Amino acid sequence: MTVELILYRAVSFAELADVRRCGRLRSGPGSCEGKHLACTRDDARRWGEALSGGQGFALLRVMADEAAVTTWVFWARLDGIGPAYFATIEELAGTRVEEVIDEP
Repeated sequence: MTVELILYRAVSFAELADVRRCGRLRSGPGSCEGKHLACTRDDARRWGEALSGGQGFALLRVMADEAAVTTWVFWARLDGIGPAYFATIEELAGTRVEEVIDEP
């Protein structure tokens, strides 16, 4: 039985539009070949607030196989905010991504 781990990512509106178009996370021109994912929605919001420069952001929920996540890079307290993972675009291929809408 597969166990899913739920992670979160704050994204720009441009990245949100890309996810809406293709249904997955991917790298854009000039960006890193992977994505950072927060372990909690609140931490993802804190990163979004810190990185958006007041321009706003959206939140994504990323569901990943728990066994696969154990191979990703992990920080106990990334940027002084909280626990987070980094996964390459290739590692993210098996994840499910959905927009977080109207959740506290």
